[in-house]
Amino acid sequence: MAISNTLCKIFCSTFANSIFTSFGPIPQFEMKYKLALPIILLSMFMTGVFAVQWFRNHNRVHYLTLATGDKNGQDYAFGQALAKVVAKHCPQIQIEVLATKGSLENLELLEEKKVQLAILKRDTTLTPSTKAISFLFPEMFHLIAHQKSGIGKVSDLKGKRIALMPKGSSSYALFWPLSQHYGLTETDFQAVSLLPEQAHAALLQGKVDALFRVIALGNPAVSQLLQNSQTQLVPIGQGAALQLFQPTLETSGSGFLRYEKTTVHARR
Repeated sequence: MAISNTLCKIFCSTFANSIFTSFGPIPQFEMKYKLALPIILLSMFMTGVFAVQWFRNHNRVHYLTLATGDKNGQDYAFGQALAKVVAKHCPQIQIEVLATKGSLENLELLEEKKVQLAILKRDTTLTPSTKAISFLFPEMFHLIAHQKSGIGKVSDLKGKRIALMPKGSSSYALFWPLSQHYGLTETDFQAVSLLPEQAHAALLQGKVDALFRVIALGNPAVSQLLQNSQTQLVPIGQGAALQLFQPTLETSGSGFLRYEKTTVHARR
């Protein structure tokens, strides 16, 4: 340490003498030095501040919350998969997946700034404070009936018991214009709102005659339900006519309705 200090003093002394010589008389140099010193110190300070700020931003971890849907639904499963992929490729971004009742609750959470990201149905009315990030996957209308229910088409729901998804979900909201299109009113059948797993169990146990759910193809719970010999998938026709009340509907090649539902939104 002593050797380093000595070398430093020798270097500084030599450097100072050379500056004195180049600037001329010492009084003149002292004036220029006094003027330049504050600028040099300020520049060094600002450089240090910017360096610290850059380091913090570069290593800062951003925590985001994504509002999805029911834990047994496709939206929640997608959210979990998205969080894993983002964490793997962008460690500075950590996404917490939040289970909700569906699009309506997701929009409320987004507007109240309780979440930064939300999965919403495509036709959700948005405010200027939100923006769409990406369109995701389409979902299908599933009307699943018990084999002994005598339900072969939508109009057969009259006088039956039907399980709907929780209020606030897109499945719940879409059922009503669908039933109205087929001339049914709320008093024509008995509707009960249940969680997905409860609705599936109620159908198998014969407590309800049918259930309605909008979900992507390949959902494990729905696939398992349809493989049961007690259930059957009821076709929903008149796709072109149904598009009048829901433009985001499309008719699939198998004759079932596809709903272009899912988008990820964020606050601006």
